[in-house]
Amino acid sequence: MTDVAASFAGRSLWQDAQRRLFANRAAVVSMIVLAVIAVASVFGPMFLPWAYDQIDWDRMQALPPDFATGHYFGTDSVGRDLLARTLFGGRVSLTIGLLATAVAMVIGVGVGTVAGYM
Repeated sequence: MTDVAASFAGRSLWQDAQRRLFANRAAVVSMIVLAVIAVASVFGPMFLPWAYDQIDWDRMQALPPDFATGHYFGTDSVGRDLLARTLFGGRVSLTIGLLATAVAMVIGVGVGTVAGYM
């Protein structure tokens, strides 16, 4: 009788939410794209030949991508590498997003705790 009861054991809310999330292909693809962007923003600048604030004096105008010089997105009008600047901007955006989420959670948990107590 315990085998029958075990076969009908319900799923938790977390398991049900996880099953529904992974059944949604758009959500899974979005999570993968976001993870790739986050990893590229955090670790990508370490592998680039140009820093985000380094000026290439030979390319002092907005030029298209040039793989020979390592400017994979090209340069801006001052000669700075656009890929390095894009990845650095991604770091800043991720930091702001995580900080805003943490602040919202602290405020939300605090208000929820007070509301539940009262």
